[in-house]
Amino acid sequence: MTTHCCVCGKFVSMSECVKCFKCTLKGHRSCMFNSNPDTKSAARSLCKNCKTKTNVNKNMSAAGSDGSSGSVQSSPGLCDAEELSVAQNITQLREEFSNVTREISLFRQEMSRLTVLLNEFNSRIERVENRVDQLEKTTEERITSLESSGPTHLEESLREKITELKQELNERDRLSLRCDIVLSGIPEEEGENAMHLATSVAHKIGVTLEEKDVVFAERLGLRRKPVGQTSRPIILRLLRHSTRDEILHSARVRRDIDTTGLNLNSDTPPSKIYLNERLTRYDKHLFSLAKQAAVESGWKYVWTRDGRVLARQSPTARVRRIICEKDIQSVFV
Repeated sequence: MTTHCCVCGKFVSMSECVKCFKCTLKGHRSCMFNSNPDTKSAARSLCKNCKTKTNVNKNMSAAGSDGSSGSVQSSPGLCDAEELSVAQNITQLREEFSNVTREISLFRQEMSRLTVLLNEFNSRIERVENRVDQLEKTTEERITSLESSGPTHLEESLREKITELKQELNERDRLSLRCDIVLSGIPEEEGENAMHLATSVAHKIGVTLEEKDVVFAERLGLRRKPVGQTSRPIILRLLRHSTRDEILHSARVRRDIDTTGLNLNSDTPPSKIYLNERLTRYDKHLFSLAKQAAVESGWKYVWTRDGRVLARQSPTARVRRIICEKDIQSVFV
C-alpha cells in the first residue's frame, strides 16, 4: 500500500516514512520534524501540529495556574505578526534615535562654531576698549600738561593773529560808517518822513542840509514795539564826511536841542535829541566798557572820534586811545 506524506503530499518510501507519536500521521522525516532524527527518537517524536497544540495547552495551563483571566493565547501566526510589528517599531525608533543623535551632533558643531565666533568678538571688543582707555588716558595727560604749562608760543601767536584780524575787520566796518550819524530821541510816528526829520534837526542846529547831501535816512532795525514807545533811532548817511563833521560839531555846541518845531503829530511833551557818530558793534561794546571803567577809576572824559574810543583822566592829562579790551586794563589803573 502506497503512503503519501501528510505534509507535502508526495510519495514517501518505507525507509523515510515516520509516524507521529500522538496523532499517528505519517510523512517524511524532514517534513514531520524539521530534521533527520534517528529511528528510535522518531518513534517518540511529535509532529509540528501536535507540538503546537501541546505548547498551547501548556500556556493555557500556566495562565490558569497564575490566576490570570481566562483569555486564550494568540495563535502562532498572530504572535509572528506582533513580533514583526514590534521589530519594525524598534527599527523605526532606532532610525529616529539615530536622526536625533545626528541633529544633536550638528547642533553641537554649530554651538561650537558660535562659541568660537563669540570668543573672537569678545576679544575684539576688549582690544577696542583697551584702545579707547589708552586714548582717554593720553588725552587727559595732554590736557593736564597743557593746563599746567600754560599757553605755548604757537597759541600766543595765533591769538595775536586773531586779534589783529578782528581789528582789521573792525577798521573796515568803521570806514564804511564814517559818514553816518545816529539821531536818537525823536518819537516814532506812522507815515513819518525820516528825511524831513533829519533836515529839520540839522536846521535847528544851524546847518543847512539838502536832500542831495543825504544818501539815505531811515529808522534802524525792525519795528517791534507799539508806536510811541522806545522809538528806534534814525540813521542818517551823508554824501560827504565833511558834512557829517560839521553837523556833529554844531550838535556839540548846541547841546540842548529837542523835538520842538519838528511838527510831530503826537501829543507827547518835547524830548531831547542826541546826535552821535555811528559806531561798529565792537566799538560800541568797547565804548561801553571804557565808560564803566572810567567811572570806577575816577576818570572824567571818555568819548569817540571817527569811531575811535578816547579817554583822558583830567583836562590837562594826555589823551589815551583804547583799541581793544586789553587796553582797558592797562589804561584805567
